Amino acid sequence: MGRAPAQPLLDAPSVPARRQLRLHRRPRWDARERRPRHAGRSDPPSARAAGGVAARPDQRGAHARRRRGRPGVEQRTPDGGDRGGHNHLRTGAGDRVVPRRAQRDRGGSGRRRVSHGAQHARDPREAALERHVTPQTLPDDFAEFWRDTLAEARDLSWDPVVTPVETPLRTIDVFDVTFAGFGGEPIHAWLRLPAHRTGPLPAVIHFTGYGAGRGRAIDDLTWASAGYAHLVMDTRGQGDGTTPDGPFGDDTGYLVRGLTDPARTYYRRVFTDAALLVDVARRLPEVDAGRVALIGNSQGGAIALAAAYLSEGVLGVLAQSPFLADIPTALTLSARYPFQELTDLFARDHARRDPALATLRYVDVVNFARLAHTPAWLSCGLNDDIAPAATAYAVRNAYAADVQLTPWPANGHDAGGSDDRLGALSVLAELFAPAA
Repeated sequence: MGRAPAQPLLDAPSVPARRQLRLHRRPRWDARERRPRHAGRSDPPSARAAGGVAARPDQRGAHARRRRGRPGVEQRTPDGGDRGGHNHLRTGAGDRVVPRRAQRDRGGSGRRRVSHGAQHARDPREAALERHVTPQTLPDDFAEFWRDTLAEARDLSWDPVVTPVETPLRTIDVFDVTFAGFGGEPIHAWLRLPAHRTGPLPAVIHFTGYGAGRGRAIDDLTWASAGYAHLVMDTRGQGDGTTPDGPFGDDTGYLVRGLTDPARTYYRRVFTDAALLVDVARRLPEVDAGRVALIGNSQGGAIALAAAYLSEGVLGVLAQSPFLADIPTALTLSARYPFQELTDLFARDHARRDPALATLRYVDVVNFARLAHTPAWLSCGLNDDIAPAATAYAVRNAYAADVQLTPWPANGHDAGGSDDRLGALSVLAELFAPAA
């Protein structure tokens, strides 16, 4: 039987100064000459850090194969299909890294990397993708809109309720966490903890794909088995209906709800729920508030990226095949659901197209990327026809903090497939390692 966390929960402690990730101290590479710009300076030990950081070209081979991967989360196909196995993100063992410093007038100052998995050479499509600039525009009041949204939501918050859940598991304790989301509405999450814990743990906060919900209490045990506190949010209105979409629920697709007004759009509520779950997680006695990471695939990747911008105290965000990114480009490239929900709507009612696209600027992940302050690991399949690869590159190319993207030429929406989970564990281990 599980053990309930001590009550009441305390206010979130301040986070110590964020330690520098090893990947941040990497010397920049000249993409044309394929060598460090600071010739003669040896690579720091961090050259073998997580995230697929590659050796110099003359150091490939066995060293390259030791490199670590990239993170991820549970996968369900956006059209509502089965999870199709546990497909998770990966920062592949890279054999070529191309960091570059983005110009501030393009919305970012972080390093951009492309990490190529050891299983493939550079794909010809990647050159154009690396140059892709989203046509999406940033609303002038974007930051103010989200600041006001969060302030309003926090005014309606209440103490979370944490309830032990009986399961046949012997090595993991499971709890139902009910917390105040957007509008003070109750949102559910699972909290999974190693049964034999001895103190506060690093936390992995997990967001799921379109239509998936949080699943069953005994699902997805990897993260708790690895020694982390694992919280997985029940996306409102999705899954088995445990968490309804308050008074907003209807029989339309989630993507097209509330498109007449940014204040009513479905993802305003979902992204707010996610940011408030980060607040809750950092207040749990079982969680080390200074070691929190966000993970997600598809829709979950979008939620994770948005929540990372809306939250403080997050060390990293790991997003596989992020959905809801570079929406104008996605609508020209994807004929699959969920983006097809928008195409269907615009085909039925032409007058709704421009107002809807204006509203979607407030939830397009590429706009969160432009203001990002949290390091990110991304992956995508170059054959993805649900969240096209160009949209993941749009996030990478606009990202204002340090970012790495791993492309998978032979894959679709599953990106790196099940290799991603091992990569995620490697990245998290590096991310959560105590500062030297």
